[in-house]
Amino acid sequence: MSLPQAKVQMSLFDVSMLLEQLFPEGDRYRVFYEKILPVLWEKRELLCALYCEDNGRPAIEPVITMAVTLLQFMEKVPDRQAAENVRLHLGWKYALGMEVDHAGFHYSSLCNFRGRLVEAEAQRIGFDAILDALREAGLVSRRKRQRLDSTHVLGNVAKMSRLECVRETIRLFIEQLKRYGMDASLPNYALYAERYCESQVRWHRLSKQTLAEKAR
Repeated sequence: MSLPQAKVQMSLFDVSMLLEQLFPEGDRYRVFYEKILPVLWEKRELLCALYCEDNGRPAIEPVITMAVTLLQFMEKVPDRQAAENVRLHLGWKYALGMEVDHAGFHYSSLCNFRGRLVEAEAQRIGFDAILDALREAGLVSRRKRQRLDSTHVLGNVAKMSRLECVRETIRLFIEQLKRYGMDASLPNYALYAERYCESQVRWHRLSKQTLAEKAR
């Protein structure tokens, strides 16, 4: 995939231009927009190295997918919900510096982006960017020992992605059965529909044992 052109100036239709009054000082989305997003843009060159310079269709802006990944972990939402938030959630659009009518992207792009990070061993780009900003702000000491491990972040997102993929496959299968009037052919249809179509799973709160049981 080729690199998209970087956004170099604000638009009159940016949420930050139209609706900034909705996000007062201290609001988490405003903090993200003012403090985190600029730091990620400074790392754009490193993220761009994950893509071809001029080959194939334009990719989604890598700074945005990195920012969405951070927001996703911050609010504990799976890929599908994160993509929906990019499309419909004004807070997310504001935090990401988007225009109010931005159409978003397919949720699978988040998994593909994380795959690029892992393949290039570039998982720490976002983590290190925020850490540097914290150091510059004097919130993290340069000389004291601290736990600076982002492995659990990537691990939780990976667990979400694998299990979400399985659940989504089953959900679509069940909905197709119902669509064509074949739901009666599935034993315990109501049980499966409740489990895979109606219930929501809070992945980050599940124990390793529960995750293993759900995977089986």
